[in-house]
Amino acid sequence: PQHFITSKPRFSSDVTFMPEVSNLESLVFPLKRLLDELQDFLRGRQLMVNQFTITLSHRNHGCREFTVLLASPDNDARMFLALSQLQLEKISDMPEVDNLLLSAKAFFEAETLSGDLFHGTRFRQKDGRIHSKAEEARAHQLINMLTARLGPQACFGLSLANDHRPEAAWRPIS
Repeated sequence: PQHFITSKPRFSSDVTFMPEVSNLESLVFPLKRLLDELQDFLRGRQLMVNQFTITLSHRNHGCREFTVLLASPDNDARMFLALSQLQLEKISDMPEVDNLLLSAKAFFEAETLSGDLFHGTRFRQKDGRIHSKAEEARAHQLINMLTARLGPQACFGLSLANDHRPEAAWRPIS
């Protein structure tokens, strides 16, 4: 019998502009199209992504690349667009753009969400707190927006460290 070979999924799609785009706000519409392609790619393969890279280039200038990081893997193009727009607002040294490239390399399997009969039901956790999927999604969206606006070094989680001193008993994790 032959061994079944599966290649790792990769996504790369670009848009080339005939007249150069000098206003970066004009890139929102083609970027939305690329992000919709990414969403279709992810949903068709039941995958999620926690980061993707956008490259702006021009034949006479150097490339400008930025990575959009997510708090947890997702496949929502609307959230991707909002985070990408926050990153585009930070760019000021790119005078013209003639190519827009979107690529993603690290993928995760999508969670299968089994719906409940009564949508929005709150579930009680083991520690007695009430938890819902909507609250978790809002928390991840807030973390994504803060990370996109402030940078990945400004937003981090805390973890226990192996130290008996209270001031050193924790460490930051990304």
